[in-house]
Amino acid sequence: MAFVDRRLGQGSIPDHAGGGLLVWILYAMIRRSPRRWWLYSWLISLPSWCSCFSFPLLHRAHLHEYAPLSAKAPQIIPAIQTVTRKAGVEIPPDRMDG
Repeated sequence: MAFVDRRLGQGSIPDHAGGGLLVWILYAMIRRSPRRWWLYSWLISLPSWCSCFSFPLLHRAHLHEYAPLSAKAPQIIPAIQTVTRKAGVEIPPDRMDG
């Protein structure tokens, strides 16, 4: 059993506990308001959904810095050319700066 990761249970136990808590809260909402529980759960989850879709749009400039390859990492251009030649594609170095 040397291939089994010993850290396997470190993330799953808190995840299951958090999931159980969320299910318990959902059942409590259903018991308290059986006709409108879906509205309350939707309102609670709305900020999470909005942040999932707005985060990439708002933080794209901070996460991705686009710079020419010759300025950022000129040492890897020969290695990339070797790989592309083996694939049967020729890409000139000035095209990699695009």
